[in-house]
Amino acid sequence: DYDMYLIEPLRINGKTEGLFEEGYVSGTCIACADIFTMRDFRGYEVANAEPKANASEREKWQLELYKYYEVGTPDWKLDEVKYGMEYKGGDIHSSDTEKLTAKQIEAYTNGNIVLSITKKSYLGIDYLVFKNNGGSNVEEIVKVYIPVSVDYGFGNVTTTQEFMIYPKGKVPAGKTSLPYPGKD
Repeated sequence: DYDMYLIEPLRINGKTEGLFEEGYVSGTCIACADIFTMRDFRGYEVANAEPKANASEREKWQLELYKYYEVGTPDWKLDEVKYGMEYKGGDIHSSDTEKLTAKQIEAYTNGNIVLSITKKSYLGIDYLVFKNNGGSNVEEIVKVYIPVSVDYGFGNVTTTQEFMIYPKGKVPAGKTSLPYPGKD
């Protein structure tokens, strides 16, 4: 008799250091490379980038492991984005338990809140860009949930990344939002 446990070779690290901020015409963005990283079953970083000069043991092999695992391009499921909001008493509010799609929010607000997250490339860097194209601002901190998956040589890994949307001017000290550098 043998007990056998199959270990997933890779998992996606959910870095949530990036954030979005309401109120920018160009939108605010997060560089995809800054938020999408992977680790293998031994805890080693797996990334499509040269390691830093002072990389630790678990970081210095990241590019070789990326090639070994045959990691593909991450697929951000932007048509499945949900926002931590609820419709209650005729109003939309931030919620830790309810999740609404952008279309639901737009319908509940009669088009006054029109949220979108798109993937754009500028100077060879991929960004996730948040915009509110409606006439009303987001006035509360809201969580946004974005599914992402990636194929690799041994299968597929999927997770949901969580980010924060802050009202204009309400980003906490020590954190910054990044306006999208390109133009539409």
